Amino acid sequence: MDILEIKNFLGAKNQKTVLRAFQRLDRDDLYWLHKKRDIKLKFSYRYKGFPIHPLDKIEQRACFELLASKPMRGFNLFVKALTNTVRQNRSLLSPRTGQRRFDIVAVSATQFESGHFLSPHTDGVENDLAFCYYPATQWKPNSGGDLVFSDLGQDEFRCSPVGDRLFLFRVPRLHRVEKVIGTEKRWAITGWVRFKK
Repeated sequence: MDILEIKNFLGAKNQKTVLRAFQRLDRDDLYWLHKKRDIKLKFSYRYKGFPIHPLDKIEQRACFELLASKPMRGFNLFVKALTNTVRQNRSLLSPRTGQRRFDIVAVSATQFESGHFLSPHTDGVENDLAFCYYPATQWKPNSGGDLVFSDLGQDEFRCSPVGDRLFLFRVPRLHRVEKVIGTEKRWAITGWVRFKK
């Protein structure tokens, strides 16, 4: 398996529920963690993130009221759907045969605004899979923000941030997020899966 793309991942109703969760976060900048790493370093980035799962005790205290609110249930729907998808496809997704158990080690909501990006990186070697889900119903092609895989030969594989689509891919794998241009906000849910030995 190189890259597994699942279209219509949540279906229209649940996709709208996830979009409402992002809209709730977007109303108050207080909840976003501003992620930034110097552009001079080998791996650099700029975006906003919000932890969904699992949460440490500090995150639970800080986010409890918000996460318990009805608009945020879209994120819980996503985690359940992702868990079921990995379970149903584990023979295809697992890097080693016979591994049935897994942990979803991190899930975060991300928002990329104008000038935000992720430079090329591989996601390290601690995890087995990375994932990226796009809930947006529309995205202008000239707005940047594509997830781009660079290690698949000369032809890069590009994923536009739109369309109720989930991408699962084995890591380490070289990829980046192109700089967002304009006023659009690029919403995604990202994270990693680790299979147990």
